[in-house]
Amino acid sequence: MLPQPNKNCEEILAKKIALYNFDKKKRKESFDAIRKAFTELIGCGIDSIDYQIFFGRMILSLNLNLTEVVEKNQDKTVITYSQLLNSILKLRENESHKKLRKYYESSYKLASKVVDIKNWEEDKFLLQEIGTPDKAIKVIHEILIKNSDTTYTYKEFLRKYRSQISLATRKNPAHRSDLDSPAKEYSRISKEYDYPKALLMSAEFKKPILLYFTGYDSIDSIAMERVILHNEKFRTIIDEQFIFLPLYVDDKTELPYKEWYKSDFLHMTIKSKGNKNLEFEMQKFGSKSQPLYLIVNSEEAVLGQIGYCTDRRKFFKFLNEGLEKFQNNAR
Repeated sequence: MLPQPNKNCEEILAKKIALYNFDKKKRKESFDAIRKAFTELIGCGIDSIDYQIFFGRMILSLNLNLTEVVEKNQDKTVITYSQLLNSILKLRENESHKKLRKYYESSYKLASKVVDIKNWEEDKFLLQEIGTPDKAIKVIHEILIKNSDTTYTYKEFLRKYRSQISLATRKNPAHRSDLDSPAKEYSRISKEYDYPKALLMSAEFKKPILLYFTGYDSIDSIAMERVILHNEKFRTIIDEQFIFLPLYVDDKTELPYKEWYKSDFLHMTIKSKGNKNLEFEMQKFGSKSQPLYLIVNSEEAVLGQIGYCTDRRKFFKFLNEGLEKFQNNAR
């Protein structure tokens, strides 16, 4: 974690950041300047966990927010530290930030704690907070009972027994973990066909499309997948009743140069599949959050949508109602 120094915040907030939005060669300088300004603002309303979040999983949200700020400025070549701080504080109110912050706080607390069987209930809660699967928690507890006389921190303990935990939580040691394979499979599907092809398949096979906007680094998406998409019942329903199309908004795969274009939504040149998927989500469905599931027919009518949800009955209702609307419209 970065240090939390005492500073003259009033003096810092008056400083300005030079931007080079129209000079492609200097865009990295703008990014580095914003990163430097962010570190200087630590202790002036934000902390090092904010830094980890905004220069990790929420970098795109910060970039979009700052773009909107710059568009309103008379001088579009600078923003002030005060504007940067206000953007950060605004984004801190988002549910995504709150969940990520909870994750990081629990991770840091757990990593530094000394492993002690007497504190298991508290430690178990922290493991659950960071999304550790129940099966893995059970194995960790079993290992801890057998090795209770340790002075390891959890960071050291989990590193030492990582292979044992991984092996014990697999259904079949000869295959990938059941927690890993579905995400790999969904990623493969998203590379095999795109939205236009899904529309054609929907018309041909007379099935609705289940669009899934997600991200490789989206904590909420991963948590929801563990409850919903890793469940055999839901996987069977989705495989048999829908044309399933996962779209990753952080897919770094570069588009062919001839497919690059300027986006009015993202205020940038679209060069990757991920940015193209994000713009599609924003432009077509008015959302920029993940996870987002939408049921769509071949005529692009939205028959249902749902965001983050770990209630299996609620998600089953969402699927069932979407199927019923699709079947009624087809008559």
